[in-house]
Amino acid sequence: MQYERNYFIHYYDSDLKKRALITSLMRYFEDIAILQSEEASVGLDYYTKNRVAWVLYKWDIEILDYPKFKDTIRVVTCPMAFAKFYAFRSFDIYSSKDEHLVKGGSMWFFVDMNSRRPSTIPQEVYDSYQISPANSKPLEIEDPKAPGEITYKASFKVRQSDIDTNAHVNNIKYIEWALEALPQETFNNYTLRRIKVVYKKETMYGRVIDSSASETKDAGRLTFRHKISDGDLDLCFIETEWLPDGN
Repeated sequence: MQYERNYFIHYYDSDLKKRALITSLMRYFEDIAILQSEEASVGLDYYTKNRVAWVLYKWDIEILDYPKFKDTIRVVTCPMAFAKFYAFRSFDIYSSKDEHLVKGGSMWFFVDMNSRRPSTIPQEVYDSYQISPANSKPLEIEDPKAPGEITYKASFKVRQSDIDTNAHVNNIKYIEWALEALPQETFNNYTLRRIKVVYKKETMYGRVIDSSASETKDAGRLTFRHKISDGDLDLCFIETEWLPDGN
């Protein structure tokens, strides 16, 4: 059950090189996923009525080429598989000339908001997305590796604006925190080409979190392994791969 929508790259979605921010691309992914759920009648009202939610567990996104300021892109998503309480969803971005720019996969948990624990996906959700065991295609999504010796570190206080409709910190905020800890020369001279994420625990409004990263360099390629933590509690691991500009 494929679903697609066009998005315009606004100035506020762009970085210093006029390319779409990775966090902007991920927001398009989140947006189109909820829009498909709304159209399938298992969206926000359904979540509220049944006290359930989809909680993101993993991302794996590869950027083949970045859309830029004033570009119009086509974002495509498709639920690929359901199994017990988890689901896989693919995402792709195409240019106005139908060039494949970005490809991504994600894994989600279906959660009972009363217990805050995974819950079996009901048959009506299977039916709404036209998913069956016969057409399920689970995605292989690697876990990012934990950081080694910490090279960079920053701390942030969780703000009210970081909280989403599920009453927890929005998934993309962890990406912002991870990237904010990196040095400016990385953004000046390199291009982010892949990001892998696994979410472990939640944090809450008012907490102070630490964003730390280790760095390795191999044949010009930079790899950062990030950790978002709340004291001794690990919240999220992220791995980002960067190539020198022009590659």
